[in-house]
Amino acid sequence: MTTIYSRDLNALISLDLTYNKVHIWLGVGVEREHINNWQEQLKLLKEKYGPLKPTVYPGHGDPTDVSIFEIDKKYMDDLLNAVQISETEDEAKQKMMQLYPDWQNTEFLLIQSIKNQIELSRQ
Repeated sequence: MTTIYSRDLNALISLDLTYNKVHIWLGVGVEREHINNWQEQLKLLKEKYGPLKPTVYPGHGDPTDVSIFEIDKKYMDDLLNAVQISETEDEAKQKMMQLYPDWQNTEFLLIQSIKNQIELSRQ
């Protein structure tokens, strides 16, 4: 995944590494190992660019600041936890919607992510 930093604009274009108030794709093709690697990359981005306080242009959602790195890491943990403690996909969806009530793309990104992570947990 390519990221682009412009010193002149103090802007970080993070593409699909970050989502701002849009449910994160953890659907088909995203396994636990990938989530761990993704979270590690977010940590590294925060370490490298956090002190510069750039505007972050995520792949999904409005421009934001470097707090997005921690927010997205937490979201991934929350989704995995919701899947783990829920008995059904709908229960996991409801838990995530309570935690992230104003996030977009519930009916596709969230549902597909929950479905995939439940399937992976059963393997």
